[in-house]
Amino acid sequence: MPFKIAPFYIIIFLFIGLSSYGQKSDNLNIKKDAAIDSILIKKIAYNATHPSMGYSVQIYYGSEDLAYKFKADFEMAFPEQTADISFNSPDWKVMIGKFRTHIDADRVLLPIKQTFQSAIVVLTPYSFE
Repeated sequence: MPFKIAPFYIIIFLFIGLSSYGQKSDNLNIKKDAAIDSILIKKIAYNATHPSMGYSVQIYYGSEDLAYKFKADFEMAFPEQTADISFNSPDWKVMIGKFRTHIDADRVLLPIKQTFQSAIVVLTPYSFE
């Protein structure tokens, strides 16, 4: 009985060996449809004109005088970052960054939180270019 199974295994290993031999090639040809570029350009233009939701780090929410003070303090402590002040009646906000994901905003929040303990990540509408 072992001799009847042996030819079966030989044939299987022969086909496996030949099929793997035919797969070795250093060249990869990718055919790109021209419509992809057109759709991508339309999507970029749409995103620039229609705001989508993103995330920011908010370090202050309150009066105008303190908002400008927090902005100045932040820019002294973190010169590589910029802070934006916005007014949402009746309060002022000091916001840092425009992030697509919560995890990206969290990465920026960690060092800021050491200096500004009240800093939080908030969901904000933005136009991403």
